[in-house]
Amino acid sequence: MKKIFTLISMALVAMSVNAQKESYTAAIADFNATEVTINKTANVTVVANGGNVLECKTAGSQEVTSTPATWSAKKQGDINFDYVTVGGSVPYVTTGVEEIITDGNPTGNYRPTYTYYEPDGSAGLPINGEYVKLTAKVDGMFKIGFWVNKNEGRKLYLVRESDKKALKWAADATTEYKVEGYINDCNEWADAEKTTKKKKFFSSIVVNDYELGVSDYQSETDVTDDGVTPKIKNQKALAKWGWFVFDAKANETYWVFGNNWQFGFQGYEFTPGETIANYTGISTVKAAANTNAPIYNLAGQKVNNSFKGIAIQNGKKFMVK
Repeated sequence: MKKIFTLISMALVAMSVNAQKESYTAAIADFNATEVTINKTANVTVVANGGNVLECKTAGSQEVTSTPATWSAKKQGDINFDYVTVGGSVPYVTTGVEEIITDGNPTGNYRPTYTYYEPDGSAGLPINGEYVKLTAKVDGMFKIGFWVNKNEGRKLYLVRESDKKALKWAADATTEYKVEGYINDCNEWADAEKTTKKKKFFSSIVVNDYELGVSDYQSETDVTDDGVTPKIKNQKALAKWGWFVFDAKANETYWVFGNNWQFGFQGYEFTPGETIANYTGISTVKAAANTNAPIYNLAGQKVNNSFKGIAIQNGKKFMVK
């Protein structure tokens, strides 16, 4: 696995020279299977829950037993995050029991069933499973770091507790959050001297609100065996590291969780009094912009000079008319 850019760690967990900015890096010692509250910075409270794994007690039994899931720490490149191990508890809003049917025939054996969260809030919030909740005492801007494994069809939700609705993304100033990060094992372009490779950077890649990495990516620097043809990378099948950036209201609680899976939690930054209207993204810590860099649409697809609409170059969005 290629080394992950140190920029991600710098952007998320490094303490800022701005004395107001508060940072917390997730630590496994802080979490357990049951819901636990931690206060690591002056204005922010974090509640983390690992949840319980459900299963029917014995073959033929409809009695459900639960086993606490286990939090683990993981490091990939420069990125540290906590997550619930494979086989851990997925977030659900209700649960029941159903008989297992094989080839159309009842088996007499049973398994738990789950109802999952809906972005419009109609199903309610998870009552169990892995989730992280953050509450600030004052208005400000959150940057919450996440790790997403191979996520074909997986979604990551950022939810406001008061109305149980997922925050909405838009390609203009009406957006309620920004999402940025890197895709593992994708090189976006080389610099003018062809000496420095930069990681594939995604910005606001969103389908059905929160599905990250929705299109194949044609590599600029990684080619097939013929040495000429760019390789095609399936973004859905690659791990991603990134962060949600959004405005937080005082005493409002914000939830982060997967739709039916466990995500990795890196930690957070919180800046009292700041707003995403002033957030310019990781481009503020990148090298000087490459004016010859490829241009992409919001789906991460490379476009040419005839493209019209919102485009991305050097990690920044702009309108092409």
